[in-house]
Amino acid sequence: MSQLTYLVHCKSKVVPEEKADTNIKLQQLDAALFRYRTSNKLEFIHTVRKKLEEFEATVDGINSHLESISRHLITTRTSLLNFISFY
Repeated sequence: MSQLTYLVHCKSKVVPEEKADTNIKLQQLDAALFRYRTSNKLEFIHTVRKKLEEFEATVDGINSHLESISRHLITTRTSLLNFISFY
């Protein structure tokens, strides 16, 4: 396991399904980095860039889900406070 995979794996607080998807993408990125020694440098750069873009899209998706959950929690809290103050 590379340091990148280890750091993200240890620090992540993601639901298991998204965590598994993130780990797969990190493993693919690690594999691309290890192929560096045996491949054409331009091909390597293209592969790494593509994997980084995929990983960024995954992180953006997780981020948007977290924002949605946060908004929902705020709405729920507001509703509960309104309900409590009414009675």
